[in-house]
This record gives sequence, structure tokens and C-alpha cells, in this order.
Amino acid sequence: MGNEICLEIEEQVKHSVDFRCQPYLNLWFAVLNLGVIEASGQVTIRNGKVVSKIEIVDIKPVEHRRAVRWLLSDTRRVGSFIWICELFEFDPNLVRFRVCEL
Repeated sequence: MGNEICLEIEEQVKHSVDFRCQPYLNLWFAVLNLGVIEASGQVTIRNGKVVSKIEIVDIKPVEHRRAVRWLLSDTRRVGSFIWICELFEFDPNLVRFRVCEL
């Protein structure tokens, strides 16, 4: 389910941004994607690798909690959820709403 919102975001970005002209956007898009996936609880990081929770027996929810805090934060500093949403001209509240629907 977390992948659905990521695919939706990816489609919007493809139509509004030329990654070839601004390659740094690939990095920020990856950060947004992973944050959304982790916040939705669909995957987690274990030993530096993204893995499905289905594949893990003993899940430590640290990454999930961090991603949720990042998603709900009101800060606008570089790398924050709001800053990345504004970079791609997304409404942060709408993205939050979609993640919470998952």
C-alpha cells in the first residue's frame, strides 16, 4: 500500500520535473519515497537494506517512528518533509493525508 502513494507521487513528478536538468532532484525524490514507505509501515531498514516487514520476524520500529516524526514535523529546513514537498510543489498536508489512509 505504501508503494501506491509512491507511484502516485512518482507520476506527478515525472510530469512536472526534468530530472536530467536537475539530477539532485533524484536524491530528494528518493528521500521522500523512502520516508513515505517507512512512515506507512510497509517496509523498514535492517542492516542498511530496505526489506519488507513480511520478511522480518523481529521488527524494531525505530525507523517507522523516525519516519512518522519526519512526516509530521513542521520544520522547513533542508531535507525536511515540508521542504522536499515544496521542492516538488506538493501539498505536504495532502501527502500526509494520503499516507495516513494506508
